[in-house]
Amino acid sequence: MDEDYAQLEKYLKSGLWRLADLETRKLFYTSCGLNPNDQQRLAVNQLPCDVLQNTDQLWLRYSRKRFGFSVQRQIWNACQEKYYDKTEAWNQFGSKVGWRVNHLLKQNYWKPHKELTFKSEAPVGHLPHMGEQFGIYTVQSLIQQLDYCASTPAAF
Repeated sequence: MDEDYAQLEKYLKSGLWRLADLETRKLFYTSCGLNPNDQQRLAVNQLPCDVLQNTDQLWLRYSRKRFGFSVQRQIWNACQEKYYDKTEAWNQFGSKVGWRVNHLLKQNYWKPHKELTFKSEAPVGHLPHMGEQFGIYTVQSLIQQLDYCASTPAAF
């Protein structure tokens, strides 16, 4: 991998999950020609396949396959197969990856980015999260883009 991924790899290798999460967001935005500090939504279908795949591979490698977009894809697909209602599938996904709390004291509470668990012991699929705008549509779009990239031969 080239120098574009050096900072992300450094954070992941050191277990600095919060910084790696923010660096992933930055990498995605800049690869699409956007400013990562802007509040505009990232058009995931414009994310270059090599950036998405390389980033996912780094997350998988350094988290021992606990974190990464392909891990989230497995969890999302299982939730979608089990629940016909997309809202229920999303709620279950959020609960499984630890983004959502649903118990007696907090009903259907979605954790803001600052409340996530940036530790290796976080639930499988917990990271990357990439900030407040990272929600169901971004997860679905990333999964679709992962599938598209996997089915498209690399350009030579």
